[in-house]
Amino acid sequence: MGVWLEGKPPADRVREFVKNEALRLRAETGAIPGLTAVLIGDNKSSLSYVRTKEKACQALGLNGNIIHLPAETTMETLHARLRALNDDDSVDGILVQLPLPNSRPMKSSAGFARIRTWTASTRKASAFSSRTSPASGPVLRWACWN
Repeated sequence: MGVWLEGKPPADRVREFVKNEALRLRAETGAIPGLTAVLIGDNKSSLSYVRTKEKACQALGLNGNIIHLPAETTMETLHARLRALNDDDSVDGILVQLPLPNSRPMKSSAGFARIRTWTASTRKASAFSSRTSPASGPVLRWACWN
């Protein structure tokens, strides 16, 4: 016999926790945690997804932003934009929305793997958790981007 699991109550508790952590951080430091999604091209499903996440972040008192780049964006331009976001103290998380347009000048996903490695190795990978309690970083990412 199966057990019925309700997902909404724990999700609501996580969202409430994240909202309270964002309020606490703002009261203590004046900082508002921020997440920015980078969308390349016009994939309607991806646009809908990142808009939903932007609204979820804003509902939790977080900065939620979308940077929409044209499908013709080069990897060099994308890298430059990611570097600029990484240097922006108001951005604590960067999401590059997949899939990238088919016109990307790369073979397979190897080119994009370098971006993921680069962003994961920068100070932004740990910036949010350094400004809040250690547990809130992963919770924040789960609540806003899942």
